[in-house]
Amino acid sequence: MEEGLDQEYYLNRTGCGVPLNRLCAVCYAAPPLSSLGILALERENPIARFHALQISLTSVPYLLNLWVWRSFFGLTWLPIVFFFAGLGWCWVAGSTAAKASASLARVPYLPFVGPRVERWIERE
Repeated sequence: MEEGLDQEYYLNRTGCGVPLNRLCAVCYAAPPLSSLGILALERENPIARFHALQISLTSVPYLLNLWVWRSFFGLTWLPIVFFFAGLGWCWVAGSTAAKASASLARVPYLPFVGPRVERWIERE
């Protein structure tokens, strides 16, 4: 067997028994809860862990920012609008990640968080 086929088999294999495209989509379903659940359950696949860690590191500061806007500045309707806009973006990103998992690509690759997450995943 060729080396490329072994690597492709390794990257498509998941420890949970769930197909890779579903794991990538679930990471973005209800962040950060769904992505932290994937990080806790999936230990073998670096692509699923990449997506879970990337959206976790993006969604936690986003939600904290919305909480600050609502609590300290008294804005009630604007954080709700941004929350649903962010959730819609997550669902589009999850669909993109599920489609790109067939080619083993790390898409979507966020500019600031993506390179750091990739280095952390490579160290594991």
